[in-house]
Amino acid sequence: MLKYSSAPTEAPAATEAPTEAPAATEAPTEAVAEAGGKLTILYWQAVTILNPHLASGTKDFDGATVILEPLARRNSADELIPFLAAEIPTVENGGVAEDGTSVTWTLKEGVKWSDGTDFTADDVVFTWEYCADEATACSTTSAFAPIGNVEAVSPTEVKITWTEPTANPYVSFVGPNGMILQRAQFGNCIGAASISDAACQEANLAPIGTNAYKLTELRPGDTVLYERNPEYRDADTVFFDEVEIKGGGDAVSARARCVRRKK
Repeated sequence: MLKYSSAPTEAPAATEAPTEAPAATEAPTEAVAEAGGKLTILYWQAVTILNPHLASGTKDFDGATVILEPLARRNSADELIPFLAAEIPTVENGGVAEDGTSVTWTLKEGVKWSDGTDFTADDVVFTWEYCADEATACSTTSAFAPIGNVEAVSPTEVKITWTEPTANPYVSFVGPNGMILQRAQFGNCIGAASISDAACQEANLAPIGTNAYKLTELRPGDTVLYERNPEYRDADTVFFDEVEIKGGGDAVSARARCVRRKK
């Protein structure tokens, strides 16, 4: 007959718990980048002109938007964000006519062009007059075709009346096709003069703007250099001191240049 040993009379001694909890690992401190320096953007298509209404492609719109602004833009969520406008006009706030025949934009006050002069509703009126003339040959003409009239109600209020009621009151002066030109600079450039007059050609390559940067140098088909606009209304939100758009070649060579610059 097999005999089994009895259970141990004493339980093994328990392992003592540590008297102190291990020190917590401190979360790494995130480095905060300091404002300043240069932002370099590499394109395989180079900017050739900075007047967006005579642009020949997206690269020209992108080059112009560093300097110029529309009344509003759409963000990544397709929401309208005011730029030169103080707010987005709607039926509810009285900016959009209930019958769809007009829209009235209220502009931000105190906006300056980079030459120190005031931006007003008259510059919006002029931009329409500029592109409404077929001889100007604006590449953005589709954004202005539905307009019957644009009038400055006051220096900070502009009314757009459509040729017929529209369900989309934001078709004009919104996004890249709606950037505003300065009347003082482009006033003599309506019609054929837009590309034939020497002063107009110069303006096309160096527009005065209201955005965060102003032009330092344009080498058409190669490089655009920008510096901070000292007249910009929200100067404390501008991170870089300079912006460079470098283009030319093709997608492969642009990526190669990017890799070389990172090293």
